[in-house]
Amino acid sequence: MKFLLVFSFFVFFDCLSQLDEYKGNTWSSIVYRHKISEKNTITTDAGYRWFDGFTKRKRQDLIRVQFDHMLNVKNNVGIGFAIFESVLKNSESFRTEYRPYVQYQWGVKNENGTFNLRFRNEFRCYCVQKEVVNRSRLQLSYEHKIVSNYLVPKVAIEGFVSVQNTPGVEQRYSLGNTFTFSKMMSVYAFYTLQFQSNISYNGQLIKQNIIGLQLILNTSKQ
Repeated sequence: MKFLLVFSFFVFFDCLSQLDEYKGNTWSSIVYRHKISEKNTITTDAGYRWFDGFTKRKRQDLIRVQFDHMLNVKNNVGIGFAIFESVLKNSESFRTEYRPYVQYQWGVKNENGTFNLRFRNEFRCYCVQKEVVNRSRLQLSYEHKIVSNYLVPKVAIEGFVSVQNTPGVEQRYSLGNTFTFSKMMSVYAFYTLQFQSNISYNGQLIKQNIIGLQLILNTSKQ
């Protein structure tokens, strides 16, 4: 009996310490957006993400390409394709994922503020495992210009649902600010609180704190 209690004690704290790795995360990315016509834009981005004390270990890297078409001043549709390489939970191994997706975005703006609603549906393809998971995500965001170019805070909330044997549910709550240095370059700094149903212990979701920095480059066809 004493052996079982001691064994259970060590198993409990081992699982908890492994999940603690997800509490501190850092995300970085570069986004390049090129406007090829009045209504059409191509966006590419590449990102690298760490975890475990924010920067100790690689958690994920990605590359993504997206084509957007503006239907009118409020409505936009897009298609995209991404490749992700993500660490497996409680492992040092990584899994490659191919992610084609479609999205719709609705937005309204005035002189100082922009409100956006984005729906994206992703087909997450894991070729080695011969598995495809459909995930839908809905994001609401609001950005308000307080001081032109340098104080433009943004708040966002996003929910995810993955269709599989045990449905996966994820949540993100974000607060950030865009610093604009020119028409061609800006930097977005943010904090995100993330919850994922597959990263939990004893029925409690692990709070994942994410700090991030994104370099944004914009060009247009002359």
